[in-house]
Amino acid sequence: QSLSANLSTFSSHMSNIAGMMLDCIPPSLVLLDEAGTGTDPDEGSALGVAIVDHFRKKGAQVIASTHYRGLKIYAANDEKVINASVEFDEKTLQPTYKLLIGLAGASSGIQIASRFGILSEVIENARQNLDISAQDAEAYLLKLQTETKQAEDLRIALEEEREAVAMKYAGLEIEAGKKEKARQKEFEQTLAETVDSFDRQSKAFMSGLEDKVLKNKLEKERSARKAELNRSMVARVGTNRAEPPASAGGRDSIRTDVDLQTGASPHADAGGSNFTVGSRVITSFGNIGTIEKMDKEVAEVLVGGMRLREKIENLQLAEAETRPVGSMPSDSRGRKSEKVSSPINIDGRDADAELNLIGKTTAEAEYELDRFIDEAYMASLPRIRIIHGFGTGALKNFVHHTLKNHDLIDRFAFAPQDQGGNGATIAEMKL
Repeated sequence: QSLSANLSTFSSHMSNIAGMMLDCIPPSLVLLDEAGTGTDPDEGSALGVAIVDHFRKKGAQVIASTHYRGLKIYAANDEKVINASVEFDEKTLQPTYKLLIGLAGASSGIQIASRFGILSEVIENARQNLDISAQDAEAYLLKLQTETKQAEDLRIALEEEREAVAMKYAGLEIEAGKKEKARQKEFEQTLAETVDSFDRQSKAFMSGLEDKVLKNKLEKERSARKAELNRSMVARVGTNRAEPPASAGGRDSIRTDVDLQTGASPHADAGGSNFTVGSRVITSFGNIGTIEKMDKEVAEVLVGGMRLREKIENLQLAEAETRPVGSMPSDSRGRKSEKVSSPINIDGRDADAELNLIGKTTAEAEYELDRFIDEAYMASLPRIRIIHGFGTGALKNFVHHTLKNHDLIDRFAFAPQDQGGNGATIAEMKL
């Protein structure tokens, strides 16, 4: 404003904006306070819309404050322009200083005038003089603000409640998982102790026998009974876990590929002519399974959650079973009293079961490795192979730490170079 330059509020305003239009070169940020103010509201509103639109078309980013309803409607109708308002508490007549994006605000001029001491009769007269359509528009904006605030408050409350429920559910799930794992471990340990007890007592009894013929006969019977107990344990554990059959590549399944190099079983069907895909057979472990694949010499047998590859000559039809037979060949190599993680003479090709932990976290690996060792023990597998890869070495160190401190592991070492080298570990079971 300038009396000497004959500039009113409006003319000063327009003079500044005219200069901005000449100087505006993208990228630019244009700030307009009360665009189009200082003249007739209808003309000022129309002018304000045109000014904002001009700067937008020149590629500038525009922020404009206004009380004009025309500019608010312009922003509401153009998807590239967005309304915003500062929240105003109608009860206390105080600003909350909260910016509401996407919502046009009511001007609240009469309410603010009342707050600053304008006489009540003047305020009332102003309300009566206010155009009915303007009153309706202001009332609608106020209602919209109120409903938006209520919706936001409800959203926040529901989000907090959802997070609380999720945390509670997660806690219950973790607790239930711990209890189930402890119960399962106790159950499997009891079964394992039953087999161990039978094995120790039967060995102790036979050690006192002098009749070699009787001793050999009882040894065969003992092996058969032990295989029967092992088979029962595998079946009971599988039922107790209530897990679906493992699928090739399933995340929680244990892929077991056993390439047995043992001699023929006393009950083997050497010709293999009676075996077909789907036949139920007894493996040389003494476990009952179903043939899923076969060729001339080797069959892939599904036993519980494990797949075994075994020579057909070592299989026996389950239908022809008269009593449980077969046991896992004992390991002829000497045992060391200490577990070792340095290279030792363990042939990788003799590893009977395989667990791939590549890509797993240590938390995931802990559960799968623990379960894998338990199942290998239940199946009387003498050796297992764990694939941990190279990576940072964290997974390898975790696997070796677990094997070193596990009661069912006798010793372990890196696999031979043709079996994975330092990216895999072979472990011998305590049977």
